[in-house]
Amino acid sequence: KCPIATDENTRMDSATVFNEYMITYHYTIHTVSNKDIDLAKFKGSMQSAMDEKYKTDPQLKIYRENKIAVAYDYKDKAGNFLCYFIFGEK
Repeated sequence: KCPIATDENTRMDSATVFNEYMITYHYTIHTVSNKDIDLAKFKGSMQSAMDEKYKTDPQLKIYRENKIAVAYDYKDKAGNFLCYFIFGEK
């Protein structure tokens, strides 16, 4: 069902399975350019928020219980790299 808007700034473009122990969600932040933001600050805030989500979100419980890592890949409005991070088992 992708792409799908997740909020007013973000679109989930796809999800890929690396192996039976890792899934990657690919997102675009369609309101920013990587030239216009502090990438380290952006990654830090996103990583912190997504870490909390991974640990507490009931929808991600199946991943935690089955030791499946969840990776997030973010691109800007032009498709340029913003950040990438992984939670859970690796």
